[in-house]
Amino acid sequence: MVATQKPVTKKPVTKNATDQINQTVNEVKSQIKRTSKKVKAKVKPAAKRVKAQIKRTVKDVKARVKPAAKRVKAQIKRTVKDVKAQIKPTTDKLTAQIKHTVDEVSAMMQPVAKKPVAKKPVGKKSLAPETDPS
Repeated sequence: MVATQKPVTKKPVTKNATDQINQTVNEVKSQIKRTSKKVKAKVKPAAKRVKAQIKRTVKDVKARVKPAAKRVKAQIKRTVKDVKAQIKPTTDKLTAQIKHTVDEVSAMMQPVAKKPVAKKPVGKKSLAPETDPS
């Protein structure tokens, strides 16, 4: 069996009821504002303490990390210096080989000296084309 609901009857809202509702809403809003101000006032000093604590922690961590960073930096410099010393003979040898090859190629590219061609003596001949008298 299905239960039947009673029809909802609308009662007119009186001006007095509306005023009471609005007054209650305004009181709640006012209370929320006061509570919010109280919470902010209590939270603000705690937030300042936490912020100061974070700054101190960061400063402490930096102070602890700085010596280790210096050691690592020095170690990297030594490693780079060692690697450069190890590869220097090879790079010098390769540089010399490249220079020698460039010199050889440059020598090959020089034009081959041609035998001098004897020039005809310039006389009083005219520049007009020669004609055959036959």
